[in-house]
Amino acid sequence: MNPEKKYFAGECSLSLLNVKYDRKDEIETDVELILQDSLDIQNINEKSEDIEFIVSRHLSFKPECFADISVSFSVILKLNDEYRHAESLDYKALKQEMIGPDSVIIPMIMSRISLIISQLTSSYGERPVVTPPSFMRQEE
Repeated sequence: MNPEKKYFAGECSLSLLNVKYDRKDEIETDVELILQDSLDIQNINEKSEDIEFIVSRHLSFKPECFADISVSFSVILKLNDEYRHAESLDYKALKQEMIGPDSVIIPMIMSRISLIISQLTSSYGERPVVTPPSFMRQEE
């Protein structure tokens, strides 16, 4: 079962929160692309019916060259009756489910983030950097 149906009432608000593009003048021939995705939970209080997730991707290169890019989206979801005002809601487990294979919302946001990064990196005539349109889990 996807986590959106399990925990949430179906109302969803998405908005672009932040875009940071820092172009570097240096261009190297052999570089390593570094992607870091994150999902954070914001605006949690016991009286709230809503929960806000911040979904972000940071792209950089090693050695530092080309560009340093960060894109973040805000997702506000209304908790369903079972979890609304619940003191026992396990936010860590919820976060893991939201980036799991059954999630619908996070992949949709990641595809938007991937598109924005591609547009930014092609903005001055270079080939775009196309990043995966899915949440990249960090190796532990």
